[in-house]
Amino acid sequence: MSTFSIALKQSGTWRSVFALCVLSGAFTAGYKALDNIVVHNYILSEDKATAASAYLIVGGWVGVLCGVVFSFFLGRRLIDPDFSGFIFRNKRMHIFAALTGGISALSTLANLRGNQEADPSVLVVFGGMVFVLTAIYDVVQKQLKFREFLIPAVISVIGCGLVAFGGSFSGIMVVVVSMILISNPLNAFNEVLEQRGARTSDGANFFIWRFVWLASVGTVTVILIAVVRGQTGLLGEVTHKAVTTVETMAFVVATMLFVYLAISLRMVAKKTLGVAVSYVFLLGFSVQAILAVPITLAGEVVWPGLFGSVPTDTLVWLVRVAGVLMVCWGIYRLQKMHTRLA
Repeated sequence: MSTFSIALKQSGTWRSVFALCVLSGAFTAGYKALDNIVVHNYILSEDKATAASAYLIVGGWVGVLCGVVFSFFLGRRLIDPDFSGFIFRNKRMHIFAALTGGISALSTLANLRGNQEADPSVLVVFGGMVFVLTAIYDVVQKQLKFREFLIPAVISVIGCGLVAFGGSFSGIMVVVVSMILISNPLNAFNEVLEQRGARTSDGANFFIWRFVWLASVGTVTVILIAVVRGQTGLLGEVTHKAVTTVETMAFVVATMLFVYLAISLRMVAKKTLGVAVSYVFLLGFSVQAILAVPITLAGEVVWPGLFGSVPTDTLVWLVRVAGVLMVCWGIYRLQKMHTRLA
């Protein structure tokens, strides 16, 4: 049994796998909402693909810098007791960091493009379909008994579907292509690799090196895309405007704090021996679905149009609340499914 596994059992309830997944899900809901705010209000362009590309460059490198700073202050105290400083000589860690970072760059670009066309509650549900692919991996690896997992998983996903009822779609085909056909398969593959990579190091180090590769691959990719599309000048203009606008950078840094907490805690949960990837993913995903409704409503009340077009029909929100209740039941069953992890 790993040192972390022993520490996990001795360090209190908040560091249990269940708690780590819930916290990760909450921070993920936060950074997805902030991403949505940025693409709708701050990093803008007449060419939406260029705006998404600029955000990937800015967010990627700000994420690297923030990851180093956050790890220095929070790495051992909050994220992972195994963190004892930055690691450079760990071949297996770097291999998995390169793989997951590169894949994340492509899936993030697709996610950002989808963000431009829908509100947070819709995007959460589209992203949740990743669990189907991760569940197959867990069954093959004997980390999961599919019969036990099936009912709470199905109920949770149906509930998440209801949470997105009546959501805004200003560009349905863009959302479907970017989220379901591109982002989800990449994310599913990444979820599996991420668990293997997290077990080679600690949550803080793996986050940093993963982000180095995300920023590097993302920057090269979007520049090549801009060259092919003849938009290099526009990409430079949008990127320059983003990094020289204080308010924009403040939102990006805040987003990266949530990203750091969400991903690092998720990796710490995944590295625990015997934990199924699908368990970690679906639990975090369900928390996101629950929070997507109040976050979307609060944003619309405080700043109308903050997330683009948001439905105001009472029936829509009644259906969404019913979906939240179903998700809550699914979370309860997931917690009971693995009592030693709860």
